[in-house]
Amino acid sequence: MRALVMGGGLAGLSAAVHLVDNGFDVTLLEVEKELGGRAMSWVDADGDTMDNALHVFFPHYVNILDFFAKVGAPDVIRWTDTLTYFKADGDAAHFTPLNLPAPLHGMSIARFHHIGQKDLLRFGPAAMRALSMSEAAVASYDRITVEDFMHRYGVSQHLIDNLLRAMVNGLTFLEPYEVSAKAAAYWIRNLTTTREAVKVGFARGGLGEIYVRKAVEYVTERGGKIVSGVGVKSMGLKGKAVLNITPTRGRNMRADVFVSALPYGVLRRVLPEEVYRYQYFRNLWRFEEAPSLSAMVWFDRKVLELGNIATGIGTVFNWFADLTQVVPEAFPQEGSVLELVITPCGHLMPLSDERIMEMVLADIRKLLPGARDAQVLKSRLVRERQGIFAQRPHMDRYRPTQRTPLDNLYLCGDYTMAGHSAGMEGAVVSGKMATSAILLDKMGVVEDYTLHPHFSTGLTPFIKYGQPALLALLALVMLKKRLGGKG
Repeated sequence: MRALVMGGGLAGLSAAVHLVDNGFDVTLLEVEKELGGRAMSWVDADGDTMDNALHVFFPHYVNILDFFAKVGAPDVIRWTDTLTYFKADGDAAHFTPLNLPAPLHGMSIARFHHIGQKDLLRFGPAAMRALSMSEAAVASYDRITVEDFMHRYGVSQHLIDNLLRAMVNGLTFLEPYEVSAKAAAYWIRNLTTTREAVKVGFARGGLGEIYVRKAVEYVTERGGKIVSGVGVKSMGLKGKAVLNITPTRGRNMRADVFVSALPYGVLRRVLPEEVYRYQYFRNLWRFEEAPSLSAMVWFDRKVLELGNIATGIGTVFNWFADLTQVVPEAFPQEGSVLELVITPCGHLMPLSDERIMEMVLADIRKLLPGARDAQVLKSRLVRERQGIFAQRPHMDRYRPTQRTPLDNLYLCGDYTMAGHSAGMEGAVVSGKMATSAILLDKMGVVEDYTLHPHFSTGLTPFIKYGQPALLALLALVMLKKRLGGKG
């Protein structure tokens, strides 16, 4: 059975790998020369590895880690367990979870000196509510923003701006007053309910070398074909099925099943007009992008000593890391190589690369004293293959399933309904789910490839059901502090 996969990002490669495993004659088309989509890298003219973003991994990304291992790239992630927050004056606060059962490991936040104790105590009820919500309750929070949710439980604007905002910006590319509380709940529940899950991982090299080349080899060695530099111009129908696609080069191509791993914006242009009689396809026009930029800066010396990811409060960039220290095996340079994420950045997109880099360098030097006298050897702003779909309130209901109203067209991509927030894990899962739908529809085979993380939950279940008593205890602590202050 012939399968044509359109798009060579993580979702398309995931679908291609699992389809070829099931005996499909797979052809994958990718319009760009380099595969990998938003999770890719390349080597520039100087021989330096360039990432199209600062890609980080989390322990609950069990599907992408499984995918890496499947194509022959196991153990390619280096894990760290500290987050650093820099204020504009360079003052640093570090968050390293305590070696205690979850969620007591999060009590290390009490050492976070950028936030007062009163504000941290007021954060307690919101955190416990997020941890104890049922799945139905989580779904209901797609109606409000993260900021609305936090204010509902008494969290101060100061804590939102100086602690939560950086996390929301980095994970969703939106502001707390823009993003759905459901999208944030996904991250809170996956990153805080277990001690083992509170880690940040970095690939030990460029993603293009680590997994893209190996995934291509995996597919081709099993009889599949990978064609880069060829996109999809249009799609032809016959009744309720796709008949063929018109590529940007060459003749029309036919297959038994078609899998779109195209970005939703491209898919909207490729689909024939008649499919929009289905609400399923009309919903694709509701999606908007949350853009992102990234920058890489090479210095002639080390500008900081920090082996973990960090963020700057009040800077034009969001999270950043010195790649020579988090993955020295991949970046052996003597001087720092900073990679920085710039989100949200819709207001910056009209500016030139030169102007944005001026702003980035000014904030680096303001934040890091070691950078003030350092010479910039090279810098680059990356705009290509950036952004995810904007996870605003009420958008989750419009995310499409992998199975479409057309008999032989399936969708995958992190914007589809895969049970995950937008990102690399959701992309891989969507490719697996598209494969499962195809196997059931075309071969009658029931196969679920999706993995689910299994971590020790520690004391979280007890805290979940003992929440009223804990809230009363928090209120008592706050009352005693207030009375003590008056005395």
